[in-house]
Amino acid sequence: MNNAKKLEMNNVFANAVCQNKEEYRKRIEGLKKLLEDEDGKKYSDDVQLVQYFALPYVAEPEKHSVFRELFQKKWVKNLFDNLTVFLSNYTTNISEAQNVLLRKWMAACQLQYNELLEKKCRKLQYDYYRIVDIVNEMFDYVEQSNEEMGVIHLSPEYLMKMKARFVDATMDAEKHMQANIVAVNETTDKRNDRPRKSTKGMKKNRMMKNDESNGNLSQIIRSQSFTKLKEVVEVEEVIIDNVIGRLNYTKIGNCLIKNASGRLSCLLLQALRQRITRVPVESAGQVLAVYANNDLLLLKHLKNSVVSVITSQGDNGNDAKEELCRLLNSIASFNLGRNYLLAKNQGKELIAVLTTALKTKKLHHYAGEHVLAALQKLSIRSSVQKELIKLGMVEWLSLYLGSSKLSPTALDYGCALLLNLCLDPSGRSAASRVATIFTATIANLISDRKLQVCTYINGILFTILGIAQIKARVKEINLVNTVKEKLNNRHCKDDEKQLPIIYKILNGGKI
Repeated sequence: MNNAKKLEMNNVFANAVCQNKEEYRKRIEGLKKLLEDEDGKKYSDDVQLVQYFALPYVAEPEKHSVFRELFQKKWVKNLFDNLTVFLSNYTTNISEAQNVLLRKWMAACQLQYNELLEKKCRKLQYDYYRIVDIVNEMFDYVEQSNEEMGVIHLSPEYLMKMKARFVDATMDAEKHMQANIVAVNETTDKRNDRPRKSTKGMKKNRMMKNDESNGNLSQIIRSQSFTKLKEVVEVEEVIIDNVIGRLNYTKIGNCLIKNASGRLSCLLLQALRQRITRVPVESAGQVLAVYANNDLLLLKHLKNSVVSVITSQGDNGNDAKEELCRLLNSIASFNLGRNYLLAKNQGKELIAVLTTALKTKKLHHYAGEHVLAALQKLSIRSSVQKELIKLGMVEWLSLYLGSSKLSPTALDYGCALLLNLCLDPSGRSAASRVATIFTATIANLISDRKLQVCTYINGILFTILGIAQIKARVKEINLVNTVKEKLNNRHCKDDEKQLPIIYKILNGGKI
């Protein structure tokens, strides 16, 4: 410990000593508090001062052999002389002393900055590993699809080249990231006066590659990083979830209704959705439970709910409609969310509002796609199927899916919804009432060879070919030839399994 710290502590002890008992008691209490907090602990390393730490706990220090000198004028005079010498040296070398203080201040700021930077680096590393895992899964899926189903026509050489480029980019990014993290750790260790750890082995271990995964990050490194980083993420999630629980959802609902077409509603709906979509499934379930318990969308108000008000807006509210539909789709992805949306009478009103908005073309582009996706997820329940059939969704989908301007998402969820509705007897009856339009749409979807809807179209054919009106119309448009042509050029596993049976049914049981 340097002379400045010794003088500072000696001055504290000197101030604690006085003849007045009441004043002495107050000063001793102050000294005791100083020694027990963080400011006092930094002096405990000096052997010359640590013995004085017992001063506040001695009943008669003036009679104690260690503390007796503190009550003598000679000790006070020596302290005064030492302080005079120190101040004299300080004024002589004031520029150097200022530099020392400045360096100490900068070191403290740098330490705080390094801790924050290290936390950000670890969070970045955690996100990086997640992205690597996702991309590797995508590579595996593309390779499997290319080899088994032949859906994506890519040469093996092209896939290997792309994978090699990804591995090279991953290695470069990891080297750069680990170098930065090691540099931050070394600086932090130095500032904390701790022995510096060797990073040679750390770098070597972190650059290990798993031979079985063709360049993937090793499981050892991944587990070490996740163990540290998940703790930080979990703490942040707990804090955010506590905030979610304390929100005033009545005010949120009223705000969404009053500013139904405003930018504030868009941002608010987006933030509410991201609390479901950008967290782990367990946390999303907890957030959904809070939303449901507080009736986030005011669905109990039926025609005055957030959904009813926003979907009834004109073109100036398209952004708010899209964000609302995205939120509904996210909520419908969870069983707890479906329970909330379909609770009691509010479910029928919600379905009626959404189907009306679709039919009257109040939901454009992405908004319509997300509502279609939400209805498809809700339609796994028979009660929803019956309600949608009553509202004429089979007839509407027969026309809607016949359009050539549909996006892949709209086509995918639209066909899946139609299949769900055709599973219900009343849905098949509705299809028979519009047999001409229905069969024409199915024939177009088969001939267009849209790969992502093969399963749904084949399923629809299985469910409706037993209806007399549909079967008669199928013969009129000669659908058997369309199926035969697709059977000869099939390029997905579902076609290989289902089309021979469908062809046999259409051909009167003869192949």
